[in-house]
Amino acid sequence: MDKETLNRHMNQILVHSYLYSVNHAIWDDYTWDMYAKNLAKEIKENRELAKTLPYYEQFIDWEGDTAMNFRYDDTIRMRARLCYGCKFGEPLDENAWQSIN
Repeated sequence: MDKETLNRHMNQILVHSYLYSVNHAIWDDYTWDMYAKNLAKEIKENRELAKTLPYYEQFIDWEGDTAMNFRYDDTIRMRARLCYGCKFGEPLDENAWQSIN
């Protein structure tokens, strides 16, 4: 596993978890669970590499089972807005994206 791929996977989980938390999910529960379990395995198998990534602290004891303890910074919020806009061709509701964390 390379650093760029692991970083992208962490960002994807955070973005899609954020969208779910503001009731604008793109992934269904099955898809999120599949990606989450895969990421948890990737982190476990590449712990030293994962430690070098910006969002590692959010995944230290994470097992891929919940997004409850994730914190969403402005970067994740903006990526979520872009992701949503690309998927649906319209912006994410301004009130929704500011309401979490």
